[in-house]
Amino acid sequence: PGDVRHSATASRIMDKIKKNKAEEAERERKKAEAKERKRKAESGDSGGAGGTGSGAEKKRKVYVADLLGVELTTARASTSLTSTVSGVARESEMRVATEEEIRQSLFAAMKKRKKKKGFVRLHTTVGLIDLEVHADIAPRTATNFLGLVEAKKYDGSPFHRSIHNFMIQGGKPAVKGDDDGCLWGGSFEDEFDDRLTHSGPGVLSMANAGPGTNKRQFFITYKSANHLDRKHSVFGCVVKGLDVLREMEAAPTDGRDRPRVPIKIERAEILGSNPVTEAEEAERLRITERAESRRREKEERRAGALGGRK
Repeated sequence: PGDVRHSATASRIMDKIKKNKAEEAERERKKAEAKERKRKAESGDSGGAGGTGSGAEKKRKVYVADLLGVELTTARASTSLTSTVSGVARESEMRVATEEEIRQSLFAAMKKRKKKKGFVRLHTTVGLIDLEVHADIAPRTATNFLGLVEAKKYDGSPFHRSIHNFMIQGGKPAVKGDDDGCLWGGSFEDEFDDRLTHSGPGVLSMANAGPGTNKRQFFITYKSANHLDRKHSVFGCVVKGLDVLREMEAAPTDGRDRPRVPIKIERAEILGSNPVTEAEEAERLRITERAESRRREKEERRAGALGGRK
């Protein structure tokens, strides 16, 4: 009997060691994936005009002249005008646009696309909730949310906090330890517009830990919460499923405001076209046309200069 107990104990220890090793390997894998996602976001490998969305188009250089229609030169080009070491440059070396400049250009374009909304369906354990996302008013926040939905980052995510007569909060990673950053890694700035307020039930807004700390968590109001205006970024609203929202509000919670019976997002999906993808494609075409026009102008100037030397 002693040997049997020893064997059983050893077996449990080995199982625990294997489990710990498997969990450690899984954590390392997730860390590596998060690091790679962040690298791609920073390098723009995620596609689109500047890697703001979730497409797979290979990154290419985008110049400020093509993005904004303004030629900005690098320091190297500027020094070549005065330095006898560098020599005189025949043409300025144009500056490559930063990822943030490319994003801002995209967001500006999205604001011009009036009434171009996004629509997302949340398949929850309580029922379906359809959301309208204000991509034309809060483009940065909308791009983050739609990109995370498209990447399936909300699938399996819990609604971990529910306060009666206030709101329900969700969007945490489904697996503890997973990357909780925004679409581009880390956090992003607030985005306020006086047309978007926390008025009435069903307002979709970003959770944060203070100014400029938006990541992936969001909340949906049960009733008006105007004291949150210009403190949390509103970017959408419930257009179908308010009855489901009321059922969520009625669900019992514990002392930490957690639903006693877990409420989860089983799956999130974009309904219809994605306004971010459409805007990215329009920006890609605009930038390409601008680059081609600049190339033709350059060739014409060069041909004129050569002709004048004859």
